[in-house]
Amino acid sequence: MRSSKELAQCCLLLLIALELSGQSRSVATIGDSFADSLYNSLHSRPDLIERSNIKLMRWSRPIVGLTRTDVFDYTGWLRDTKDLGFADVCLVEIGSNDMQSIRVAGQWVAYGSPQWREAYGARTREMAQILVGRRCGEVLWVLQPGFEKRDALACHRELINEVQRDVVRLLVRTGVLEVVTNEGVYGQDKTHFNRAFLLQLGPALFQIVDATRQIVPARCSACHGNWEASRMASLAACV
Repeated sequence: MRSSKELAQCCLLLLIALELSGQSRSVATIGDSFADSLYNSLHSRPDLIERSNIKLMRWSRPIVGLTRTDVFDYTGWLRDTKDLGFADVCLVEIGSNDMQSIRVAGQWVAYGSPQWREAYGARTREMAQILVGRRCGEVLWVLQPGFEKRDALACHRELINEVQRDVVRLLVRTGVLEVVTNEGVYGQDKTHFNRAFLLQLGPALFQIVDATRQIVPARCSACHGNWEASRMASLAACV
């Protein structure tokens, strides 16, 4: 049982968090075209941007990933771009372009092999640590969707999700989220989300970002033991 002193300290920190809840917060999207979808779902609701007092930043970009650093070193770009800045909350979704071999120390490592899992986990960890250490107050990592209309992507999504989940869940100031999808949420390309789903997803994302205002790190985390479950429920309720 928590002592009265511990409860008083926790409640005081909660009051501080509530006082800060009206202040402007910056939110950045990080990752590939699916992270761009998160950006578009937020950007499509200027009324909620104003109500939540959020500054929205797009650090995501299409056709990036963690495997082909020889084509574009996205993690290095996040690390070294001087004018990129800092975001209170980062929404990350990456991996749809990563279902391929990785070049490590001059050698190609076969996709799905134990060596690939180790290398991909290391690259996931490096990017997440850079975000937590330099760019983000908190990282919310969104896993790959179901790809219900793309069998080639659907059959590999769980490998990507498993490696990312195992790495990210161990890091401080991070949370792992999963968007519940079905066949009706995709556009004409059968891969990316349609406009109706993005409009539906936006309010859930705003709820999650608003919930992070109430989180006081370290000493008061026990007061919010159900926060992770509530975030998951918010996204699961999208469909």
